Order: sequence, then structure tokens, then C-alpha cells
Amino acid sequence: MGKRPSLETQVLRLLKDKSKFGEKRHDAKIEKANQVRNEKYEKMKSEGIHVELEDVKVTKKEVVLEGIYSFQTFEDYKKTSLQFVKWLKENHNDVKFIRDSHGLAAEYLQSLVDRGLAATTISSQGSALAKLFGKPAATFGFNFPEKKQKDIKKGRTEQPWKASIQIKYAEELKVLSVIGLRRHEAAGVKTSQISENYSKLHKISGKGGKIRDVEVLDPELLRKYVESHPQKDGKIFPPLPKQMNIQQERRNYVTKFYKREEDKLYPDKTKIDPREKNTEGKYINLITREGEESKALNKEILTKITKNIGHNRLDVVVRNYLR
Repeated sequence: MGKRPSLETQVLRLLKDKSKFGEKRHDAKIEKANQVRNEKYEKMKSEGIHVELEDVKVTKKEVVLEGIYSFQTFEDYKKTSLQFVKWLKENHNDVKFIRDSHGLAAEYLQSLVDRGLAATTISSQGSALAKLFGKPAATFGFNFPEKKQKDIKKGRTEQPWKASIQIKYAEELKVLSVIGLRRHEAAGVKTSQISENYSKLHKISGKGGKIRDVEVLDPELLRKYVESHPQKDGKIFPPLPKQMNIQQERRNYVTKFYKREEDKLYPDKTKIDPREKNTEGKYINLITREGEESKALNKEILTKITKNIGHNRLDVVVRNYLR
């Protein structure tokens, strides 16, 4: 009988079995959604419910992918899972197989709450453990703390040791504030992807392999930068260090984008009706309710923004980008 592998080795094997590097997550989600739709369709047919296949609705929560498609995500999940193993050894050293520790996930996550970690961090840890065990985080029996905008620290405050980076790359950051790209997207974008009038960036490859076009908020600023900073490799930018506060520039992009579109829709802000409905009787605004203040944010504008910055959900834009 062979020697039992350590918990660390078991974790690495489980995660490596889930790796799908080189495959497109977006394609996998479409395939999974179609699979779920077909399964629901067959079930409805067996129950005597008559419906067309294309009319069967599939929610995002039903599309759960087993694989890990990004190397960085793999590294993040590995780090989190090994932290969980360390906690197991300190608190439950009788656990010999990682699969037997699923029932301890809630206790571990509660320990993170007790340490004062942010709700977003705890949510990320939960996602990593869910991937490790191959089960939804809901099966942990843990009430995840509510994520609040005021608690988000990433990119919100400048760290002194990053100040020199921000100064050195001030021109690049200014351009990033009008194109709204993530760091890895900006690092790879080429001048050949710029439209003739500099108003769009074409075929930007984002998270999960999704391809999108991005609207440039200040074409003249982009044009001047490109013409005055030619790169030998045909890219728009020189190598961009990870210490740059690019997340802040994405927020600046969203803020500018929203204000511009809102000014078009509502030249007179006093006439904004938070409870306004469209012709179908649906509310046109998303109402935020955080703290004592609430805001009415136009869903049509938010939808445009989500497409441009490469997100799927309006609430993500509201919570993480609009302040």
C-alpha cells in the first residue's frame, strides 16, 4: 500500500485536474448553459409541460463550471487552498483526506470573519474552496457577510510606495482613464486595434476569452499619446508594472462614461424620476440602498458601461466602480 499523499499534495492534484489553460471560459459557459437548457427541457417534457427549447430560461447560478481557465486564478485558488490546509493542521490535525474537510469550510470562513477580513476577501476564499471541493459555496452552510462599497479598499487609497510609479506613468494612466482597460488588456493592445478616428478599440480580449469593442472617451488624447509614444512592438503602451493603480483609472472611466450619458438623457437633473418606468412598465433605474443615501442609476447607461469594461452584471459596476 502506497504512502498517503500529504494534504498539500492532494490539494495540488485536485486543482491541476481542474485546469483548463488555453481553453476559453466563455465558450465553456455557453456549452454548459446549453447543456443545462437541454436537461431542463427534457425534464419539462417528461412532466407534460409543452415549451420550445429556446424559451427555456437558464440562470447564471445554474451555469457552474468545473474548470479553472486562468493561470492567475489557479494560483489564487492554490494559495487560498493551502491556507485552508494550514488552518486544518492547526485546528483539526486528525483530517487525513482533503475531501473529508468539506464540513469544516464554514468554521474556517468564520475564522476569517473573526480576524476582521473584508467581505470581498472572504467571498473570494469561499469561491476558491467551492472550486476545490467541486461543490457550490452554498453547501458550506455559511452566511457570507454582505459586501459593501465602503469596505472596498483595492485601488481606493494610494499607498506611499506606489507614488513614484504613479508619477512615472502619469501619461499612461491618463490615457487609461479614457479607455477603461484592465492591466493585462492594456499591456497587449496594439495600435492596429484602434479605429481610424481613434473613437474605438477593436477586439479587446478580456476575462474568459471574451472579445469586445471599447469606446474611447477622449479620442484626441489617445491619438496624441500614440503619435508621441511609438512602441517598437506595435503596442500602444510600454510594459506596465503591476504596482500601477489601474483599477482607479477604470473607475474614472466608468464615472466619466456615466456622467456623459446621463447629461445626454437628462440635461436638467432636477427632472430625474427615480421611479420612472418604461413602456413595458419596468423601472428604468437601478436604486442603490447603501447606508442612509440611495441613488437612482439608469439601467440603460449601466448596460453600456458593463459591455465596455467587460463585466456582465450591473450591480458589479455600481458596487465597485460608481461611488
